[in-house]
Parts: sequence; C-alpha cells; structure tokens
Amino acid sequence: MDQEKEQKKETEGKEKAQSRLRRWALGTLTPKELAVRVWREANKDDVFGAAAELAYAFLFALFPLLLFLVTLIGYLPIDDLFGKILTSLSGFLPQEALVLIQDNIAAITQQKRGGLLSFGLLATLWAASRGVVSLCSGLNKVYDVEESRPWWKVQLIAIGLTLGVSIFAILAAILMIFGGAIGQALADQIGLGPLFQIGWNVARFLIAGITMTFVLAVLYYFGPDVEQSWHWVTPGSVIAVLSWILTSLAFSYYVGHFGSYNKTYGTIGAVIILLTWMYLTGLMILIGGEINSEIERSLPEGKSPGEKRLAEKHPGNLALQARAKTPMSGRARRWLFSRWSIFGGAAALSATGFFLIRRLFFKSPEA
Repeated sequence: MDQEKEQKKETEGKEKAQSRLRRWALGTLTPKELAVRVWREANKDDVFGAAAELAYAFLFALFPLLLFLVTLIGYLPIDDLFGKILTSLSGFLPQEALVLIQDNIAAITQQKRGGLLSFGLLATLWAASRGVVSLCSGLNKVYDVEESRPWWKVQLIAIGLTLGVSIFAILAAILMIFGGAIGQALADQIGLGPLFQIGWNVARFLIAGITMTFVLAVLYYFGPDVEQSWHWVTPGSVIAVLSWILTSLAFSYYVGHFGSYNKTYGTIGAVIILLTWMYLTGLMILIGGEINSEIERSLPEGKSPGEKRLAEKHPGNLALQARAKTPMSGRARRWLFSRWSIFGGAAALSATGFFLIRRLFFKSPEA
C-alpha cells in the first residue's frame, strides 16, 4: 500500500511538472500559432478599444492613487522618497508626463496631511481602485466571460489589489533605491568594493522586472472572473513586462526626439502624452492576458471560450491530448534550441546589454 501511495504521489508530481512545462512550451501551440490566435482574439475581443477604456480609467485613478501613496510614504522616515521613485522611472516615462506628475505631487505635498486620515484616506483608496475595476472588466473580455461576482466582491478585490500593489511597490522601490547603499556597506566589509556596485546596477533592473512580473501574476489571477491555478510566473506576464519596458522606452524616446504633442495639443500636450502612455500600458497588460488565455485553452485541462471553471477538454481528440502531453524533449525543445530562437535570444541580450551600458556609463548631459 505504501509503495502504491508513493508511486501515485510520484506520478502526480510528474504530471504537475509536465503541466508546467506544457504551459511554458505554449501548450499545444507553436509560437506562430500562438501569435495568430492572440492577434485574432485581440481583434475579436476589441482589446484595442478596451485599452482605450483602461487609459481613461487609469487617468482618473492616477492622482487619487498618487495622493494615497504620498500619504503612506509621508509616514516613512525617508526624505523625498516619492521624488526618488519618480526619478527612477524617468527612463520609462516621457519627460512631459513626468513633469505633470511631479507638479501635482508638489501641490499635494504642500497641503497638510491631517485631512487625508480616516475617511479621506479611504476615499482616495476607493477612487484609486476604479482603475483596477476597469482592468477586471477588460480581463473578463479577454477570457470571454461575463462578470457574475457580486458587486461588493469586485469592489473589495479592486481595493485589496490596489492596497497590496501599492505597499508592494513602495517596498520594492525602497529596496531598489537604498538597497545599493546597504549592500555597498556590507560589500566594503567583506572586500568586494566596486564589484558589488557593478553587480547591483544590473541586479536592480532584474528586481524591477521581477516585481512587475509578480504584480501582473496577482492581477491575472484575481482580476478575471474565472477559476485559475496560481502561477508565480506565466508566459503572458513575462511577455507583457518585456513588451511594456520596450514600448515605454520607445515611446519616451519618440516623444523626446520626434514628438510634437505640445505644438499639436498646446497646454494639454502633457496630459495627452500621459494618456497615450497609459493606453500602451493597458494594451500590454491585456495582450499578456490574451497570451495566457490562449495557452490555457490549448491545454486538455484548460477552459473553452466562455467557460469559468477548469475542466478536461477535447475528450474525443486523442491526438490533441497526446500532443499536449509530449515531453519537453520533443517539439518544444526543437523550437527552444532552433537557430531562430538563438538569434532572437542573442538580439534580446544585445539590446539589453546596450541599454544597461548606455544607462550606467553614458550619462545624458542634463544629468
């Protein structure tokens, strides 16, 4: 009996491991098939329109969120922490949008904090969570489901996500900003010296990426009204984070060198830039959700469009189930080690290395 139990447990463990590998092997899809399905579903679900709705909701939720964050940060014994956080975002956020946020932060921080306590603080948290409510609605479109959770439950989820993400973001920002100084002091004690500084300058970008990936994993898990298995990292969250970083850098560069928003829109140019950046942010989040949704739908244990609960699929399609259970040594391994994958990985590493070298060793004249 003990042997049977151990064998059963071992078999279940292998099946779980294979399920994780299948998910990262894009389920039963090739990269081309996944790209085609994501593009088709994105148009069918009107993801581009949903991203515009998200940008509008994010804009209205932004300043209550900033007010809430400033209130929380104000009770930490760290001078100008929010300014340091905004400075660390300067590479991703267009300069005009950054100035707009800084001006509003300055106006907020000049006011007394007493009125922000109790009811006032809860009101700002409520207003800030409206963006998350819109995000939940957008993710429901991605998964092709209707919202059936009670109104109060959706509001509590949105408030909880807003509060949790805010606290987590503050802690991550403190680690990124002050972790280097703390680590440098320890490195000096053990004789690492300058080597630590070089390593930390690279590690802080990894910390930022891991933080954003975890935040997206939480949003993808709690946001849509569907039953899901928890995954710390998903293909959709990784692609969404990488796409958001590249898109933000490209948009920031475009606005700084070629854009003429202020000439076209006049005094509201900064608002239009911020709104456009929020549109791109919402679009990347929804595309990441589409990727996760399509990969899951291709798995035998996944959900069909419109379904909310995990269930065995394709009961009569033995060929599809056999393909889904193919080990990593087959189709996925051939793709992962193909010349296109190697070229793509080399290009990504080269671009990342160029960006890090430019950021670390070639400061702009304004800096």
